[in-house]
Amino acid sequence: MAEYIIVTTNILNLLASQAVDAKIYYSYNYAIIVETIISELIALERFTESRVVASAAVMTALVYVMTSVSVRMPPPLGFWHIGDVASFIAGILFGPVVGAFACGVGATIFDVWNPLWGSSGIIWAPPTLVIRGVMGFILGRYRGLFGGSTIKSDLAVMVGAHLWKNFGYFLYDYYLFGAVAYLDLVTFFLLTAVDIVVSIPLLNAIRRAMGNDYIM
Repeated sequence: MAEYIIVTTNILNLLASQAVDAKIYYSYNYAIIVETIISELIALERFTESRVVASAAVMTALVYVMTSVSVRMPPPLGFWHIGDVASFIAGILFGPVVGAFACGVGATIFDVWNPLWGSSGIIWAPPTLVIRGVMGFILGRYRGLFGGSTIKSDLAVMVGAHLWKNFGYFLYDYYLFGAVAYLDLVTFFLLTAVDIVVSIPLLNAIRRAMGNDYIM
């Protein structure tokens, strides 16, 4: 429990120090925040107690922060963001339990309130909890699909998880808004490609720093 308190306190102190006004999106220095959270992530490898709780706290914060780096889609749709990079890290490195919690809860908190868009995305909060929670579970449950090849396994599980996520949001948006939801499919798969290209070298860098393929 002491490790959980230390890690969570470090993150909260960092967020507080970087925000002059929490309502002003660009008051956050996201590069410093993400770099520090990654450092805390690597440090978790040394912990022997409360690792699941501490890991879930760190990765939920990372998913929320990176999801907040966002651009509004044409109304009435939602947001484009880079939160899926954090989701890939959470699910693949930490497994299905931490992955499901961090991906689902971190992104849902963004929908409920975030410093740039406020609560304008709250209608997506219920499906986000389910869609992204399952996405995180898929990433963790089916990592290592090809045995010794982490790159092939990472690529396969990222594509599979994003197929679930992209079509899940498309169906929800189509139910609410009709044919305009096809914009989800056009843009989400382009973002999927970008997320994967960014995530694979990032995962490899973290693994080299840790000396292990997975944290949990």
